[in-house]
Amino acid sequence: MNSTLPLRCECGTVTGFVEVKGLAVHGACYCRDCQAFARHLGRPERMLDAQGGTEVIGTLPHRVHFTSGQQRLACITLTPRGPLRWYAECCGMSVANGSRAPKTPFVTLHCRAIAAPRADVERAFGPSSFRFAVDAATAPVAKSRVGFLLAMPKILWNILQARLSGSWRSNPFFKPGTDEPIRAPVALPKEERYRLRGDSPRN
Repeated sequence: MNSTLPLRCECGTVTGFVEVKGLAVHGACYCRDCQAFARHLGRPERMLDAQGGTEVIGTLPHRVHFTSGQQRLACITLTPRGPLRWYAECCGMSVANGSRAPKTPFVTLHCRAIAAPRADVERAFGPSSFRFAVDAATAPVAKSRVGFLLAMPKILWNILQARLSGSWRSNPFFKPGTDEPIRAPVALPKEERYRLRGDSPRN
């Protein structure tokens, strides 16, 4: 099995690779904010599955490497405490969701940014086994409580391992040695978030 899988935006400006060693989780998120992110980029049909889910690989930031076009990464945030949502501004392709601070080292790579056959992705990270926020799905989705419960220890162990080893300091989404993202996140106005989510302000 290859030790890395390639990353690539649709136009090929942003490229890189992700290491497949270590624990990772493979699943889908159906939350309204992930759906809103896809709509904000103007490509829900490319980012979301038939039930409104975003397929992701949860891994550690230091396993993600960009070899070209890193300066074309941009990000938005939908809520004051929500994740930084990274995309390639050259072609509008989503890349990842990441934490707001490098000391919480976790990132979910969007599977569409992994330029490899699905069989290779599943061989490296296992089949998609957890589903999050299925109540917000746009069509019925079977709940995966066991898959989610099995994923959480992997996520927590990854974060702990990165903190103990110091590898959390290597994060391609932050300027080296700082808590400053490589691009300042753009905060969407509440009204725009509600519109993209299909919510009323009371929700």
